Amino acid sequence: MSSFRSAPLHVNAYVEESLTDFYKFDEILRQDRSTCARKMICQIAATPENQLNQVETNLLKLLR
Repeated sequence: MSSFRSAPLHVNAYVEESLTDFYKFDEILRQDRSTCARKMICQIAATPENQLNQVETNLLKLLR
């Protein structure tokens, strides 16, 4: 498994909170100079749906 899938709980909580406020996540992407958030989304999108956790599933729903 990739290390990105074991995010600290506070990160998961922030992402869950952000699902109701798209602009927070949009701001993260705007400030993502090293493109880590974009890479994370690409890795999640390439993962079979049955292997995604709830946060990853919600992120993809948000961005589709």
